[in-house]
Amino acid sequence: MSGIGVAGIVAVEALRPKEDNAQIIFTILGFLSPTMVAVLALLKAHENREAVKDLHSATELWTDEILKKVKEGIDKERDIIHRLKDKE
Repeated sequence: MSGIGVAGIVAVEALRPKEDNAQIIFTILGFLSPTMVAVLALLKAHENREAVKDLHSATELWTDEILKKVKEGIDKERDIIHRLKDKE
C-alpha cells in the first residue's frame, strides 16, 4: 500500500516537475490513508479473534480438567461411604 503511494507521488513529480504538486500529493495520501487504516484494523481484529479463540479453548480444557477431578473426588467419597456402610 505504501509502495503504491510512493510510486504515485514519484510519478506525479516525474510527469510534472515544474508545477506545484502539493495538492495532488495530498490527494494521493488522502485516498491511501483510510485504506491503510482499514487494512490495519482488519489485521488487528483478526489477531484479537485468534487470541480470544485460543483463550476460549484453554478455558474449556481447564474446565474439563476441573470437572474430571471433581467427579473423581465424588466417586472416592461414594466408595468410602459404601465401605463404611458395609462395615456396619
